This record gives sequence, C-alpha cells and structure tokens, in this order.
Amino acid sequence: RQYEKQELNKTVRSRPAGVIALGEGVLADPDNLNLALDKGELVYLSVPEREACRRASQQSANHSASLWAEVQAINGPHEESLQALFEGRRFNYELAHFTVDVSNQSILQTVDQLRDRLNPVH
Repeated sequence: RQYEKQELNKTVRSRPAGVIALGEGVLADPDNLNLALDKGELVYLSVPEREACRRASQQSANHSASLWAEVQAINGPHEESLQALFEGRRFNYELAHFTVDVSNQSILQTVDQLRDRLNPVH
C-alpha cells in the first residue's frame, strides 16, 4: 500500500494526459482519495452489488487483486459476506465526481462514455 501511495502521488503530480485506472483499494487510503479528488476527475465504475458478487466469484483464488484477498478473508464471494465490504466503502464511491453504471455496457461503450465526459469536444 505504501508503494501504491508513492506511485499515485508521483503520477498524479506529473499531470499525465489520459486516464489513471486504480483498483478501488487504492482509494481506501484517505490521502490517496483526497489526492484523486483534488487533482483529477474521479470516476466510479459502478455495477449492482449482485453483479459485483457474480464477477468476484468468477475470479481465480490465485488472483492478486486486493479485493479478491479481502473477499477470501470474509469466506468467499457470497452476497451476504460482500455486503459489509461494499457498505464500508460506499462513502468513497459516492465522493466520485461522476459515476458510470457499467453493468449493461460493453467495454467500448464504457470507454465512449468516459471519453465524452472527460473530453467533451472531440
């Protein structure tokens, strides 16, 4: 997590043109969240909790994502066990500058929507 914090700080302050994609665990750190809110336009890619549970259950137990490790720690990707995880992070999600519901969108549709929002004049 310390390395994430250092790299995020360095990257955001260099003001690259483009999108910096973060795993949601990065924003669990208040300093990272505040930096993202202050220096960028924070976008929350949202899916309904039931869909998130389905997606989590499809991941391999060997996946290195921090969310997967947390899911494993709460006895697997069951809707009941994930509910507390989502509830604990909902406040951070609601702080995003805007939210895109990606549950019924292809990756290309999501990219188009982000491009239109982040660069309104093509």
